[in-house]
Amino acid sequence: MLCKACNYDPDELYTQVCTFIIKESWPSQNELSSNLKGRSGFKYRRWRDKFEKATRPAEEPAQGQRRVWFTRHYGARKRDFDYANLVGGGKPLIDTLVRCGYFVDDSPKLMIAYYKQEKSKTKEDYITVVIEEKNVILT
Repeated sequence: MLCKACNYDPDELYTQVCTFIIKESWPSQNELSSNLKGRSGFKYRRWRDKFEKATRPAEEPAQGQRRVWFTRHYGARKRDFDYANLVGGGKPLIDTLVRCGYFVDDSPKLMIAYYKQEKSKTKEDYITVVIEEKNVILT
């Protein structure tokens, strides 16, 4: 049965492609500017470049729909972001994952993203990324 809030379907079959940790903090949407050329996109591009340095290319490039589970782990003296700032702050990382081949595109038909956040047990900032691919049933 499909979740009315997030469209998650527990009956769909997915296979885990990879799990990795990025040792960077997760920006709030408030920290980003825009993805435009010139000065207005500087903060966005700086974050995207940080994520690209911390991410290697996909061993199994995406062919179809995948879903991703992002977990923002935040360290000492930090707190939860409101949900809109959490999701908006993930755009540079999503663009990095598309560039690295983990997703064909970030359109809703090809990428389904879920976000959560929790206090870090190590008191360090980092991001956990779990990517799954939709199983295609051949008849």
